[in-house]
Amino acid sequence: MRWNLFRVTAFAILTVGNFSAAHARPPAIAEGRTLAIQACSACHQVTETQSPSRPVFNPDTLEHVAAPSFVEISRKYGKNTAALRAFIRTPAHPMREQQFLPRDLDLIVVYIRSLDPRH
Repeated sequence: MRWNLFRVTAFAILTVGNFSAAHARPPAIAEGRTLAIQACSACHQVTETQSPSRPVFNPDTLEHVAAPSFVEISRKYGKNTAALRAFIRTPAHPMREQQFLPRDLDLIVVYIRSLDPRH
């Protein structure tokens, strides 16, 4: 019962654009990290201990492109949760479109935002 209340509360907080990662509970951050490793680590450096991925060929620009690390993404989007969510939902080529459950996307966003040292 307590965990379900936490999930409902976390979801309610995450749907508000001004959510601060500093207020995220460690279980939400850890779960977001796990989801990000599973879904994103093939192309992105999700954790600091993970080796950076190799650049991939972008046929649109005819060059190899390195996916940004999650720390870089966190720094770029800072407190702008809406822009971060849009970046994940509508990626630019060569990043593939992602189909996350809303709750999973919320948790990944919490994890990414927790990586910005300014928060």
